[in-house]
Amino acid sequence: MNKILNVIQNHSSNEDDVKKLVAFLNDNQEALHKYYDGIDQILDQLNAKSHTYGYMFLLSFKAVVGKLEPVIFIEQTINFISTCNLKFLRMDPKKFRLICKKFLEICIEIRQPMRAIKPLRSAVYKIAAEDQITPQHYMFTLACIKARCYKTALSLLDSNPFSVDPSRTGIESVDIRLFFYYGGIVYTALKNFKQAQESFLNVISFPAYITSEIMLEAYKKFILVSLLYNGNIPSITKFSGTGFTRNIKQRCQPYEDMINSYNTHSIDDFKTCIAIHNEEFVKDNNLGLVKQLLHSLTNENISRLTKTYLTLSLKNIGEKTKTKQEEVEQRILKMIRKNQIHAQINQKDGMISFHESPNEYNTTSTIKYLDNNIYSTINLFKSVRTLDETITTSQQYIQKMVQSEKSGRFGHPSDFELMDDPTGTGFRG
Repeated sequence: MNKILNVIQNHSSNEDDVKKLVAFLNDNQEALHKYYDGIDQILDQLNAKSHTYGYMFLLSFKAVVGKLEPVIFIEQTINFISTCNLKFLRMDPKKFRLICKKFLEICIEIRQPMRAIKPLRSAVYKIAAEDQITPQHYMFTLACIKARCYKTALSLLDSNPFSVDPSRTGIESVDIRLFFYYGGIVYTALKNFKQAQESFLNVISFPAYITSEIMLEAYKKFILVSLLYNGNIPSITKFSGTGFTRNIKQRCQPYEDMINSYNTHSIDDFKTCIAIHNEEFVKDNNLGLVKQLLHSLTNENISRLTKTYLTLSLKNIGEKTKTKQEEVEQRILKMIRKNQIHAQINQKDGMISFHESPNEYNTTSTIKYLDNNIYSTINLFKSVRTLDETITTSQQYIQKMVQSEKSGRFGHPSDFELMDDPTGTGFRG
Protein backbone atom coordinates (compact mmCIF):
# COMPACT_ATOMS: atom_id res chain seq x y z
CA MET A 1 0.00 0.00 0.00
CA ASN A 2 2.97 2.30 0.56
CA LYS A 3 3.83 1.92 -3.10
CA ILE A 4 0.30 3.02 -4.10
CA LEU A 5 0.59 6.03 -1.81
CA ASN A 6 3.97 7.01 -3.26
CA VAL A 7 2.81 6.65 -6.86
CA ILE A 8 -0.26 8.83 -6.21
CA GLN A 9 1.84 11.50 -4.47
CA ASN A 10 4.45 11.54 -7.24
CA HIS A 11 2.12 11.35 -10.27
CA SER A 12 -0.53 13.99 -9.64
CA SER A 13 1.00 17.24 -10.84
CA ASN A 14 0.20 17.20 -14.58
CA GLU A 15 -1.95 15.35 -17.12
CA ASP A 16 0.83 13.12 -18.42
CA ASP A 17 1.67 11.95 -14.91
CA VAL A 18 -1.99 11.40 -14.08
CA LYS A 19 -2.45 9.26 -17.19
CA LYS A 20 0.35 7.02 -15.90
CA LEU A 21 -1.35 7.02 -12.50
CA VAL A 22 -4.64 5.90 -14.09
CA ALA A 23 -2.93 2.89 -15.68
CA PHE A 24 -1.10 2.03 -12.44
CA LEU A 25 -4.24 2.15 -10.27
CA ASN A 26 -6.24 0.10 -12.76
CA ASP A 27 -3.49 -2.53 -12.77
CA ASN A 28 -3.39 -2.68 -8.96
CA GLN A 29 -7.06 -3.11 -8.11
CA GLU A 30 -6.38 -6.63 -6.87
CA ALA A 31 -3.97 -5.20 -4.27
CA LEU A 32 -6.60 -2.66 -3.23
CA HIS A 33 -9.08 -5.50 -2.67
CA LYS A 34 -6.52 -7.45 -0.69
CA TYR A 35 -5.50 -4.52 1.52
CA TYR A 36 -8.85 -2.72 1.53
CA ASP A 37 -8.62 -1.79 5.21
CA GLY A 38 -5.55 0.33 4.45
CA ILE A 39 -7.30 2.63 1.94
CA ASP A 40 -8.46 5.08 4.61
CA GLN A 41 -4.88 5.39 5.87
CA ILE A 42 -3.78 6.35 2.36
CA LEU A 43 -6.59 8.88 2.03
CA ASP A 44 -5.58 10.45 5.35
CA GLN A 45 -2.14 11.16 3.89
CA LEU A 46 -3.42 12.55 0.58
CA ASN A 47 -4.52 16.08 -0.22
CA ALA A 48 -7.76 16.13 -2.23
CA LYS A 49 -6.65 19.26 -4.09
CA SER A 50 -3.08 18.17 -4.87
CA HIS A 51 -3.88 14.50 -5.46
CA THR A 52 -7.37 14.81 -6.93
CA TYR A 53 -7.38 11.83 -9.28
CA GLY A 54 -5.82 9.38 -6.82
CA TYR A 55 -8.16 10.52 -4.07
CA MET A 56 -11.15 10.18 -6.39
CA PHE A 57 -10.08 6.72 -7.56
CA LEU A 58 -9.82 5.39 -4.01
CA LEU A 59 -13.12 6.97 -2.95
CA SER A 60 -14.93 5.49 -5.96
CA PHE A 61 -13.29 2.13 -5.25
CA LYS A 62 -14.72 2.24 -1.73
CA ALA A 63 -18.13 3.20 -3.14
CA VAL A 64 -18.15 0.14 -5.40
CA VAL A 65 -16.84 -2.37 -2.86
CA GLY A 66 -19.30 -1.04 -0.29
CA LYS A 67 -17.51 -2.13 2.89
CA LEU A 68 -17.16 1.30 4.44
CA GLU A 69 -17.78 3.28 7.61
CA PRO A 70 -20.63 5.72 6.79
CA VAL A 71 -19.41 8.69 8.83
CA ILE A 72 -15.85 8.43 7.50
CA PHE A 73 -17.02 8.15 3.86
CA ILE A 74 -19.31 11.16 4.30
CA GLU A 75 -16.47 13.27 5.71
CA GLN A 76 -14.09 12.16 2.97
CA THR A 77 -16.63 12.98 0.24
CA ILE A 78 -17.43 16.42 1.67
CA ASN A 79 -13.70 17.16 1.86
CA PHE A 80 -13.18 15.96 -1.72
CA ILE A 81 -16.07 17.97 -3.21
CA SER A 82 -14.98 21.17 -1.50
CA THR A 83 -11.25 21.00 -2.36
CA CYS A 84 -10.74 18.84 -5.48
CA ASN A 85 -9.03 20.16 -8.61
CA LEU A 86 -11.60 20.48 -11.39
CA LYS A 87 -9.00 19.84 -14.11
CA PHE A 88 -8.27 16.31 -12.87
CA LEU A 89 -11.85 15.68 -11.71
CA ARG A 90 -12.97 15.95 -15.33
CA MET A 91 -10.59 13.21 -16.40
CA ASP A 92 -13.15 10.72 -15.11
CA PRO A 93 -16.52 12.35 -14.22
CA LYS A 94 -18.12 8.88 -14.03
CA LYS A 95 -16.14 8.22 -10.85
CA PHE A 96 -17.31 11.54 -9.42
CA ARG A 97 -20.90 10.54 -10.23
CA LEU A 98 -20.37 7.22 -8.45
CA ILE A 99 -18.97 8.91 -5.32
CA CYS A 100 -21.81 11.44 -5.10
CA LYS A 101 -24.43 8.72 -5.60
CA LYS A 102 -22.98 6.57 -2.80
CA PHE A 103 -22.65 9.66 -0.60
CA LEU A 104 -26.35 10.45 -1.01
CA GLU A 105 -27.38 6.83 -0.43
CA ILE A 106 -25.47 6.72 2.85
CA CYS A 107 -26.88 10.05 4.05
CA ILE A 108 -30.39 8.73 3.39
CA GLU A 109 -29.65 5.38 5.03
CA ILE A 110 -28.47 7.00 8.27
CA ARG A 111 -31.40 9.44 8.08
CA GLN A 112 -29.28 12.54 7.57
CA PRO A 113 -30.32 13.70 4.06
CA MET A 114 -29.93 17.33 5.14
CA ARG A 115 -26.21 16.73 5.35
CA ALA A 116 -26.04 15.92 1.62
CA ILE A 117 -27.75 19.08 0.36
CA LYS A 118 -24.93 21.63 0.53
CA PRO A 119 -22.14 19.33 -0.75
CA LEU A 120 -24.24 18.10 -3.69
CA ARG A 121 -25.16 21.64 -4.63
CA SER A 122 -21.46 22.51 -4.59
CA ALA A 123 -20.81 19.44 -6.75
CA VAL A 124 -23.29 20.71 -9.36
CA TYR A 125 -21.67 24.12 -9.61
CA LYS A 126 -18.20 22.58 -9.62
CA ILE A 127 -18.68 20.27 -12.59
CA ALA A 128 -21.42 21.93 -14.67
CA ALA A 129 -21.36 24.74 -17.17
CA GLU A 130 -24.31 27.12 -17.35
CA ASP A 131 -27.59 25.45 -18.45
CA GLN A 132 -26.10 21.93 -18.14
CA ILE A 133 -27.84 19.05 -16.38
CA THR A 134 -25.49 16.89 -14.31
CA PRO A 135 -26.01 13.63 -12.39
CA GLN A 136 -25.69 15.69 -9.22
CA HIS A 137 -28.83 17.66 -10.19
CA TYR A 138 -31.12 14.73 -9.44
CA MET A 139 -29.10 13.76 -6.34
CA PHE A 140 -29.37 17.27 -4.91
CA THR A 141 -33.11 17.37 -5.65
CA LEU A 142 -33.67 13.97 -4.02
CA ALA A 143 -31.72 15.08 -0.94
CA CYS A 144 -34.02 18.12 -0.66
CA ILE A 145 -37.09 15.87 -0.94
CA LYS A 146 -35.84 13.45 1.72
CA ALA A 147 -35.03 16.38 4.02
CA ARG A 148 -38.38 18.03 3.13
CA CYS A 149 -36.54 21.18 2.09
CA TYR A 150 -38.60 21.56 -1.08
CA LYS A 151 -37.99 25.27 -1.61
CA THR A 152 -34.23 24.73 -1.42
CA ALA A 153 -34.44 22.58 -4.56
CA LEU A 154 -35.91 25.48 -6.55
CA SER A 155 -32.47 27.09 -6.89
CA LEU A 156 -31.64 24.44 -9.50
CA LEU A 157 -35.10 23.58 -10.81
CA ASP A 158 -36.05 27.16 -11.63
CA SER A 159 -32.77 27.73 -13.49
CA ASN A 160 -34.23 25.50 -16.25
CA PRO A 161 -31.06 23.61 -17.29
CA PHE A 162 -31.54 21.83 -20.61
CA SER A 163 -28.15 20.98 -22.17
CA VAL A 164 -26.11 17.86 -21.46
CA ASP A 165 -22.46 16.91 -21.92
CA PRO A 166 -21.61 13.35 -20.80
CA SER A 167 -17.89 13.83 -21.48
CA ARG A 168 -17.80 16.70 -18.99
CA THR A 169 -20.28 15.52 -16.34
CA GLY A 170 -20.55 11.72 -16.71
CA ILE A 171 -24.32 12.02 -17.03
CA GLU A 172 -26.50 9.08 -18.12
CA SER A 173 -30.00 9.16 -19.55
CA VAL A 174 -31.49 7.85 -16.30
CA ASP A 175 -30.04 10.87 -14.47
CA ILE A 176 -32.01 13.23 -16.71
CA ARG A 177 -35.27 11.36 -16.14
CA LEU A 178 -34.67 11.27 -12.39
CA PHE A 179 -33.95 15.00 -12.27
CA PHE A 180 -37.23 15.88 -13.96
CA TYR A 181 -39.11 13.24 -11.96
CA TYR A 182 -37.87 14.51 -8.61
CA GLY A 183 -38.39 18.05 -9.86
CA GLY A 184 -42.03 17.13 -10.44
CA ILE A 185 -42.22 15.80 -6.88
CA VAL A 186 -40.86 19.09 -5.52
CA TYR A 187 -43.30 21.22 -7.52
CA THR A 188 -46.16 18.94 -6.51
CA ALA A 189 -45.26 19.28 -2.83
CA LEU A 190 -45.27 23.07 -3.27
CA LYS A 191 -48.61 22.83 -5.13
CA ASN A 192 -47.12 24.36 -8.27
CA PHE A 193 -49.03 21.92 -10.43
CA LYS A 194 -48.27 23.69 -13.71
CA GLN A 195 -44.51 23.22 -13.28
CA ALA A 196 -45.05 19.71 -11.92
CA GLN A 197 -47.00 18.84 -15.07
CA GLU A 198 -44.16 20.08 -17.29
CA SER A 199 -41.56 18.17 -15.28
CA PHE A 200 -43.41 14.85 -15.46
CA LEU A 201 -44.08 15.44 -19.17
CA ASN A 202 -40.32 15.81 -19.70
CA VAL A 203 -39.82 12.37 -18.14
CA ILE A 204 -42.33 10.56 -20.34
CA SER A 205 -41.44 12.41 -23.56
CA PHE A 206 -37.66 11.90 -23.34
CA PRO A 207 -36.61 9.43 -26.11
CA ALA A 208 -36.60 5.78 -25.00
CA TYR A 209 -36.66 2.31 -26.55
CA ILE A 210 -38.77 0.82 -23.73
CA THR A 211 -41.14 2.18 -21.11
CA SER A 212 -39.18 2.28 -17.86
CA GLU A 213 -40.55 2.26 -14.31
CA ILE A 214 -39.60 5.91 -13.93
CA MET A 215 -41.73 6.78 -16.96
CA LEU A 216 -44.67 4.80 -15.60
CA GLU A 217 -44.54 6.54 -12.24
CA ALA A 218 -44.12 9.92 -13.94
CA TYR A 219 -47.14 9.27 -16.16
CA LYS A 220 -49.32 8.43 -13.14
CA LYS A 221 -48.33 11.64 -11.41
CA PHE A 222 -48.64 13.55 -14.68
CA ILE A 223 -52.32 12.57 -14.76
CA LEU A 224 -52.89 13.61 -11.17
CA VAL A 225 -51.17 17.00 -11.31
CA SER A 226 -52.74 17.80 -14.70
CA LEU A 227 -56.22 17.30 -13.26
CA LEU A 228 -55.26 19.34 -10.21
CA TYR A 229 -53.85 22.09 -12.42
CA ASN A 230 -56.72 22.67 -14.82
CA GLY A 231 -59.02 19.63 -14.82
CA ASN A 232 -57.87 17.98 -18.07
CA ILE A 233 -55.06 15.83 -19.47
CA PRO A 234 -52.97 17.25 -22.34
CA SER A 235 -52.26 14.85 -25.20
CA ILE A 236 -48.80 13.26 -25.03
CA THR A 237 -49.05 11.66 -28.47
CA LYS A 238 -47.24 14.53 -30.20
CA PHE A 239 -44.31 14.07 -27.79
CA SER A 240 -44.13 10.29 -27.58
CA GLY A 241 -45.99 8.76 -30.55
CA THR A 242 -49.20 6.73 -30.63
CA GLY A 243 -47.54 3.36 -29.96
CA PHE A 244 -45.83 4.52 -26.81
CA THR A 245 -48.93 6.36 -25.61
CA ARG A 246 -51.11 3.27 -26.08
CA ASN A 247 -48.61 1.09 -24.23
CA ILE A 248 -48.21 3.35 -21.21
CA LYS A 249 -51.97 3.86 -20.88
CA GLN A 250 -52.59 0.10 -20.87
CA ARG A 251 -50.15 -0.26 -17.98
CA CYS A 252 -51.85 2.49 -15.97
CA GLN A 253 -55.48 1.38 -16.24
CA PRO A 254 -56.58 2.49 -12.73
CA TYR A 255 -55.50 6.02 -13.58
CA GLU A 256 -57.28 5.93 -16.93
CA ASP A 257 -60.43 4.85 -15.05
CA MET A 258 -59.89 7.77 -12.68
CA ILE A 259 -59.74 10.21 -15.61
CA ASN A 260 -63.03 8.87 -16.94
CA SER A 261 -64.76 9.13 -13.56
CA TYR A 262 -63.37 12.63 -13.00
CA ASN A 263 -64.72 13.76 -16.37
CA THR A 264 -68.27 12.79 -15.34
CA HIS A 265 -68.05 15.58 -12.71
CA SER A 266 -69.84 13.19 -10.37
CA ILE A 267 -68.53 13.06 -6.81
CA ASP A 268 -70.18 9.67 -6.32
CA ASP A 269 -68.55 8.20 -9.45
CA PHE A 270 -65.15 9.50 -8.41
CA LYS A 271 -65.49 8.11 -4.87
CA THR A 272 -66.45 4.73 -6.35
CA CYS A 273 -63.34 4.75 -8.56
CA ILE A 274 -61.14 5.57 -5.55
CA ALA A 275 -62.65 2.68 -3.58
CA ILE A 276 -62.11 0.22 -6.44
CA HIS A 277 -58.46 1.19 -7.03
CA ASN A 278 -57.56 2.26 -3.49
CA GLU A 279 -54.92 -0.46 -3.11
CA GLU A 280 -53.17 0.61 -6.32
CA PHE A 281 -53.14 4.28 -5.30
CA VAL A 282 -51.71 3.39 -1.88
CA LYS A 283 -49.01 1.19 -3.44
CA ASP A 284 -47.98 4.06 -5.73
CA ASN A 285 -47.95 6.56 -2.82
CA ASN A 286 -50.50 8.60 -4.74
CA LEU A 287 -53.53 8.35 -2.45
CA GLY A 288 -52.84 11.79 -1.00
CA LEU A 289 -52.97 13.37 -4.46
CA VAL A 290 -56.10 11.40 -5.31
CA LYS A 291 -57.81 12.80 -2.20
CA GLN A 292 -56.72 16.29 -3.23
CA LEU A 293 -58.44 15.60 -6.55
CA LEU A 294 -61.66 14.73 -4.74
CA HIS A 295 -61.51 18.11 -3.03
CA SER A 296 -60.56 19.77 -6.34
CA LEU A 297 -63.50 18.16 -8.15
CA THR A 298 -65.94 19.82 -5.78
CA ASN A 299 -64.26 23.18 -6.35
CA GLU A 300 -64.35 22.63 -10.11
CA ASN A 301 -68.06 21.85 -9.95
CA ILE A 302 -68.57 25.11 -8.07
CA SER A 303 -66.46 26.93 -10.65
CA ARG A 304 -68.52 25.41 -13.49
CA LEU A 305 -71.65 26.86 -11.92
CA THR A 306 -70.18 30.38 -12.31
CA LYS A 307 -70.20 29.84 -16.08
CA THR A 308 -73.90 28.94 -16.03
CA TYR A 309 -75.52 31.16 -13.39
CA LEU A 310 -75.29 34.80 -12.40
CA THR A 311 -76.61 34.16 -8.89
CA LEU A 312 -77.21 31.07 -6.79
CA SER A 313 -77.98 30.40 -3.15
CA LEU A 314 -75.56 28.56 -0.90
CA LYS A 315 -78.23 25.92 -0.47
CA ASN A 316 -78.55 25.35 -4.24
CA ILE A 317 -74.77 25.12 -4.68
CA GLY A 318 -74.62 22.59 -1.84
CA GLU A 319 -77.32 20.47 -3.47
CA LYS A 320 -75.68 20.59 -6.90
CA THR A 321 -72.22 19.72 -5.57
CA LYS A 322 -73.41 17.39 -2.75
CA THR A 323 -71.67 19.52 -0.15
CA LYS A 324 -72.89 20.84 3.21
CA GLN A 325 -73.97 24.48 3.12
CA GLU A 326 -71.43 25.55 5.76
CA GLU A 327 -68.62 23.89 3.80
CA VAL A 328 -69.80 25.51 0.55
CA GLU A 329 -69.44 28.98 2.05
CA GLN A 330 -65.91 28.26 3.31
CA ARG A 331 -64.88 26.80 -0.06
CA ILE A 332 -66.21 29.79 -1.98
CA LEU A 333 -64.44 32.24 0.33
CA LYS A 334 -61.14 30.40 -0.22
CA MET A 335 -61.70 30.28 -3.98
CA ILE A 336 -62.37 34.02 -4.03
CA ARG A 337 -59.18 34.71 -2.06
CA LYS A 338 -57.16 32.59 -4.51
CA ASN A 339 -58.80 34.30 -7.53
CA GLN A 340 -60.16 30.94 -8.68
CA ILE A 341 -63.60 32.52 -9.02
CA HIS A 342 -64.90 36.08 -8.88
CA ALA A 343 -67.97 36.33 -6.70
CA GLN A 344 -69.62 38.12 -3.83
CA ILE A 345 -71.52 36.53 -0.94
CA ASN A 346 -74.60 38.20 0.50
CA GLN A 347 -74.55 36.96 4.08
CA LYS A 348 -78.10 38.21 4.75
CA ASP A 349 -79.94 36.07 2.21
CA GLY A 350 -77.22 33.46 1.52
CA MET A 351 -76.96 34.35 -2.17
CA ILE A 352 -73.82 34.27 -4.31
CA SER A 353 -73.34 36.72 -7.19
CA PHE A 354 -70.79 35.64 -9.82
CA HIS A 355 -68.73 38.17 -11.80
CA GLU A 356 -66.38 38.27 -14.79
CA SER A 357 -62.63 38.37 -14.15
CA PRO A 358 -61.42 41.98 -13.67
CA ASN A 359 -57.88 41.08 -14.72
CA GLU A 360 -56.80 42.82 -17.93
CA TYR A 361 -53.33 41.21 -17.84
CA ASN A 362 -51.52 44.53 -18.17
CA THR A 363 -49.70 44.53 -14.84
CA THR A 364 -45.95 44.74 -14.27
CA SER A 365 -45.86 41.11 -13.10
CA THR A 366 -47.53 39.94 -16.33
CA ILE A 367 -45.06 41.87 -18.47
CA LYS A 368 -42.15 40.48 -16.44
CA TYR A 369 -43.51 36.94 -16.82
CA LEU A 370 -43.78 37.34 -20.61
CA ASP A 371 -40.32 38.91 -20.82
CA ASN A 372 -38.72 36.01 -18.88
CA ASN A 373 -40.44 33.44 -21.09
CA ILE A 374 -39.33 35.20 -24.27
CA TYR A 375 -35.74 35.32 -22.97
CA SER A 376 -35.81 31.60 -22.08
CA THR A 377 -37.25 30.72 -25.49
CA ILE A 378 -34.51 32.66 -27.29
CA ASN A 379 -31.81 30.87 -25.28
CA LEU A 380 -33.40 27.49 -25.95
CA PHE A 381 -33.60 28.27 -29.68
CA LYS A 382 -29.89 29.14 -29.73
CA SER A 383 -29.03 25.84 -28.01
CA VAL A 384 -31.20 23.82 -30.38
CA ARG A 385 -29.62 25.55 -33.38
CA THR A 386 -26.13 24.80 -32.03
CA LEU A 387 -27.09 21.16 -31.49
CA ASP A 388 -28.52 20.96 -35.01
CA GLU A 389 -25.29 22.36 -36.46
CA THR A 390 -23.25 19.86 -34.42
CA ILE A 391 -25.28 16.95 -35.74
CA THR A 392 -25.46 18.01 -39.39
CA THR A 393 -21.72 18.72 -39.58
CA SER A 394 -20.67 15.50 -37.87
CA GLN A 395 -18.76 12.99 -39.98
CA GLN A 396 -21.17 10.19 -39.10
CA TYR A 397 -24.22 12.19 -40.19
CA ILE A 398 -22.60 13.20 -43.50
CA GLN A 399 -21.62 9.60 -44.26
CA LYS A 400 -25.16 8.46 -43.53
CA MET A 401 -26.63 11.04 -45.88
CA VAL A 402 -24.19 10.09 -48.65
CA GLN A 403 -25.11 6.42 -48.26
CA SER A 404 -28.81 7.30 -48.34
CA GLU A 405 -28.43 9.32 -51.54
CA LYS A 406 -26.51 6.50 -53.23
CA SER A 407 -29.12 3.92 -52.24
CA GLY A 408 -32.03 6.16 -53.20
CA ARG A 409 -33.44 6.02 -49.69
CA PHE A 410 -32.65 9.57 -48.66
CA GLY A 411 -34.43 10.56 -45.49
CA HIS A 412 -35.94 7.14 -44.81
CA PRO A 413 -36.89 6.90 -41.10
CA SER A 414 -34.86 3.74 -40.51
CA ASP A 415 -31.69 5.58 -41.54
CA PHE A 416 -32.11 7.96 -38.61
CA GLU A 417 -33.29 5.34 -36.13
CA LEU A 418 -30.09 3.33 -36.58
CA MET A 419 -27.79 6.31 -36.33
CA ASP A 420 -25.68 6.56 -33.17
CA ASP A 421 -25.80 9.88 -31.37
CA PRO A 422 -22.92 12.00 -32.72
CA THR A 423 -23.30 14.65 -30.02
CA GLY A 424 -23.03 12.33 -27.03
CA THR A 425 -26.21 13.77 -25.55
CA GLY A 426 -28.29 10.63 -25.46
CA PHE A 427 -30.74 11.95 -28.06
CA ARG A 428 -31.32 10.15 -31.32
CA GLY A 429 -32.60 11.46 -34.61
